[in-house]
Amino acid sequence: MPEFDTLAATVRRELPDFDIRNVELPEVHGAPVTFGGNTGEVFGPYLSEVYVDPYRGSILGKHLSRDEFSFSYIRVLVDAFHFGDFAGLVSKAIWFLFGLATTGLALSGVIIFWKRTRRVAGPDARPVWRRIWQVIRPWGGAMGVWKPLNLLALVVAIAASVMTLRFYSASADDRAASYAVQDVGPWQLGALMVAGLGDTSDPVRAGAWAMVLVRFCPDCWDDIKRVWINVGPRSLDAKGQRVTGQPGFARAGIKLPAQLGPDTRLWIVAEGWDGKLHRASWPVDAKSDPRTAGGGTKTLP
Repeated sequence: MPEFDTLAATVRRELPDFDIRNVELPEVHGAPVTFGGNTGEVFGPYLSEVYVDPYRGSILGKHLSRDEFSFSYIRVLVDAFHFGDFAGLVSKAIWFLFGLATTGLALSGVIIFWKRTRRVAGPDARPVWRRIWQVIRPWGGAMGVWKPLNLLALVVAIAASVMTLRFYSASADDRAASYAVQDVGPWQLGALMVAGLGDTSDPVRAGAWAMVLVRFCPDCWDDIKRVWINVGPRSLDAKGQRVTGQPGFARAGIKLPAQLGPDTRLWIVAEGWDGKLHRASWPVDAKSDPRTAGGGTKTLP
């Protein structure tokens, strides 16, 4: 593998005006080294990226903000104005004063609300149930016309909390399709398919998006260079979705076909350091039970 200085020299030779600001290492075998920087863009120290093959030292691709006005530029502008660090200490001091003022408004608002509520309440000889109703009714009171919006926000927060607790308290079998470990060349790989965060429904649905988590055997992570997955009647080999991540959380997002049939399969293709591709598959038809079904395995030259 070439040294970083060699890779950086390649980037500078191809793009003389590219100012390298940071380097991101590959998180999986075969992923590129990403050089972040800019070519003179305002507010964008890391706005452009160049991707370099860590083994051959060649440039695989580049995303330069000068070529197109992309979402990345909007994101950089939002970050710059959110943190206020675009003009050094001057902008930071101004942002600090504004932040201090908004914090003071929040504290003074609580104090004013408390005093107003106590003044409105005063001595009250009404029955207890009338006083409770005065507080919980969805209109009126100290919050006035804003009370319904506050109650709606509270209901949404409770619903989101319940969904999160349901998702994390459910077992893997409750929220995932589990594909049994089988031989993929010299290794043993399996997979889990989940519908998404907060979605405990069956992920095997026609036309739906899902996330596939690949289960690696204990000692094969370092022996596998790259892994791809796809869903369909045939394997796409290296044209499938690249699996990224770390051991225990290697994953890839995938869209299931609009129609699921008996010939629709989940394919895994693993590449060794010798360049050979090994593949295996499982039936993914929602009408059959894909959770324990195995499939064929084949080694490609």
